[in-house]
Amino acid sequence: MKQTIIFSGTCAANSELTLVSKRIEFPFNLIKFVPSFALGTNKTLQLKLYISKDKVAPTTGTPSGINILGLFGEDPYVIGDDEQKSLDLLIEYKDSGYYIKVYANNTDNFGHTVDTFVIIESLED
Repeated sequence: MKQTIIFSGTCAANSELTLVSKRIEFPFNLIKFVPSFALGTNKTLQLKLYISKDKVAPTTGTPSGINILGLFGEDPYVIGDDEQKSLDLLIEYKDSGYYIKVYANNTDNFGHTVDTFVIIESLED
C-alpha cells in the first residue's frame, strides 16, 4: 500500500526549517520525493530529504539522519523556481521506526513556502 506524506511550512528569510513526519511503524520503500517551488523562489530555497531514527528537528543546522539526495547526486539538495520536481528513489527500509525529515535552507531575503510530499510503500502484506 502506498502512502503520501505531506510536508508544508514557511521558512523565514535567511533561515532554516526542519519538518518531520510521524513515526513510520512498518518496513517501507521510499518511492518518490516531490517538492514544489513557488514563483519568485529564484532557486534560493534548498531542500534536503533525510531518513532518521529520531524525530529531532533542530532550529538551525541540518537534522540528524541520512541525507538521501546526498547519497546519489552531485548536489545534496534540490532547488527550483515556479516548478514542481519529481525525484524517483526506490530505497528499501526493512526496519520500522523511521522518521522522514525535510530540511529547508532559505538564502533569500524573503520567506518562502515549503510545499513537498514523499511517497512511501509498505513492505508488509
